[in-house]
Amino acid sequence: MKVVELVESQIAYGGSPAELHLNHRYLTMSQILSALAYYWDGKQELDAEIKRRKEYVKQAEIEAGESPFAARLRAQGLLPL
Repeated sequence: MKVVELVESQIAYGGSPAELHLNHRYLTMSQILSALAYYWDGKQELDAEIKRRKEYVKQAEIEAGESPFAARLRAQGLLPL
């Protein structure tokens, strides 16, 4: 797991390092605390990476368009217009 992924998880769901550990049991508490310390030491650079990732996802969603499944649900009135 990358540091930015752990930080994104914390941003999305909130929580303490202990709660992160509950959701990511394959990481030790030391690894989590080290990752968070690394983030705070390079916060500006890592925040820019998080922003870049979000922009990439938005662009990919725009380029992909609506899925056929979502279109069928929308046609049936099961998704909002």
